[in-house]
Amino acid sequence: MRGADPVNDEFEVGYNARFERRWYLAELVGRATMMIFVGVALSGLLGRGPFSHATRRSADGGLAVDFEPVARFATPTQITLHIRNEGDAPREVGVFLGARVVEPMGYSRSVPRPVAALVSHDGMTLRYAIAPHQTDARIRIEAAPSGLGPVDLSADAGAGARVGWTQVVVP
Repeated sequence: MRGADPVNDEFEVGYNARFERRWYLAELVGRATMMIFVGVALSGLLGRGPFSHATRRSADGGLAVDFEPVARFATPTQITLHIRNEGDAPREVGVFLGARVVEPMGYSRSVPRPVAALVSHDGMTLRYAIAPHQTDARIRIEAAPSGLGPVDLSADAGAGARVGWTQVVVP
């Protein structure tokens, strides 16, 4: 290159304005990508965080569902059902889980174990014993999703206590 500045009288160092602009743009894109990734991670979309948990309640407040809006493929996820109990006597409550909880969400078990289970073509009904004076009965459902994309789920505890929610399964 003629006209470039010599360094130590050995070789000439040139300046390429087009290369420098493209290099600067590549740095900006890299920094923006890193900032977006950090923001997504801090928000909880890649794991635990403020947006990694959601709750839906039935219209009458008799059933609430806690879940992770974004679940990972073949990774355990937990859905917690909260059933309001206003009686002083022990009782049994039936919880109907739609077929999509079983497949593609991969229902594996629930804690506590149900007293009885009835499987039908559109889902399953699990019956649980609720102790007296237990105002908030918690049922934890464990699943490992076996499909990708959004999954519309539902639970029904009877007497109008029905909740629907969506979980997105990512790789």
